[in-house]
Amino acid sequence: YIAFVSPSHLCRLFKSAMGITVSEYIHEEKLKYASKMLTESDKSISAISYLNKSKKLVFFLGSGFT
Repeated sequence: YIAFVSPSHLCRLFKSAMGITVSEYIHEEKLKYASKMLTESDKSISAISYLNKSKKLVFFLGSGFT
């Protein structure tokens, strides 16, 4: 337990406060990072995918990076 709150309750609190789930938030942050890397570096999509802990290019292809 974190701060005496169960993980499921913490997830509900997060969604209530943020309007999205923890998974959706993490996905959005990864997309922001990848977008920044694509525009500010000369790294390939494969390299950025690896750095972003997304082992599959599907992460990008299914997210509007095509």
